Amino acid sequence: MPGIAHAMVSTDGRIVAANPLLDAWVELGEGGGGLVVKVPASDDVRDNDVRVGEALFYTSLMAPFNRSDGPLSRFTCETCHFEGYVDGRTHHTGRGDVRATTKPLVGLFGNRPHFSRALDPDLTTVAFNEFQVAAARSGHSPWFAVDVERTSWLRAMGVGSRRLSPLDLRRALMSYFIAASHRENPAAMGRAELDARERAGLRAFTRYCESCHAARLAAHDPATRVPEERWESMLLSPEAPIVWGRAGYEQTGVIPYVHRDGARVPSLRRLYKKRPYFTNGSASTVVDVIARVRLCGNRLWHGQAPAECAPLEAVEQDALAAFLDLL
Repeated sequence: MPGIAHAMVSTDGRIVAANPLLDAWVELGEGGGGLVVKVPASDDVRDNDVRVGEALFYTSLMAPFNRSDGPLSRFTCETCHFEGYVDGRTHHTGRGDVRATTKPLVGLFGNRPHFSRALDPDLTTVAFNEFQVAAARSGHSPWFAVDVERTSWLRAMGVGSRRLSPLDLRRALMSYFIAASHRENPAAMGRAELDARERAGLRAFTRYCESCHAARLAAHDPATRVPEERWESMLLSPEAPIVWGRAGYEQTGVIPYVHRDGARVPSLRRLYKKRPYFTNGSASTVVDVIARVRLCGNRLWHGQAPAECAPLEAVEQDALAAFLDLL
């Protein structure tokens, strides 16, 4: 039964587990699994599409026909995007020596285009492409339907449909991507204002970083930029909706580049959840990222900088780290 990461064995041999996917306690025995206690959330108003999309993300429902023989594998988004975020690995892309780190799949709605290299223009494109990837090498078409009546755990999730068509499945995945937003940042919870160190970091960010990591609510739309005087209140709000990114490629010395023009400027929202850092995963901490910054006039480098470039002053590095922790 999908959704179980840990379980307890009772004295009579029954296996009991909490299942966050089904929002229930479940019991597993020789005869299979069953719900013990459903735990409804009073504020859970998700519709059918979002529930199906959650199943597509966290289980092998996106390619239920896949096998795990030899080099083959069952496909789930969460294999790499653990709990919607990252797995901490750097993956070989299959293109020369190019490697890439995993990015979160939460908070995508305001952060298009998507992917460091391909720049999918919207979540519709992402949804169609993910089904294509999931079915690769399976010998099975990615265009398939799901019989909910034959998938009992989908009914346990509250999915009301009897049959999910190929278009239903893609709409559901896109709906989940839209609904899945970042959790509240613990570093900002219960805060009313920035401290002096964080304010100094804000000024440093404005000076060195914001030209690329723009304070926008939609990365692709310059008109959504938030004026600096509103950053503090938005940072300390539960949603903290600023994306801190923009569309387009940049070359900052982090090589090899995933694209001939560089790499997509990444969102810095919830930066503390995204390590390792840089496309090639070469920095393990935010402090390491900042220490590698080099300045040549108005040009900032994250790697492979010319010898004449200079690092940030130590006091600015410290302040910038404090500010970035709030994003």
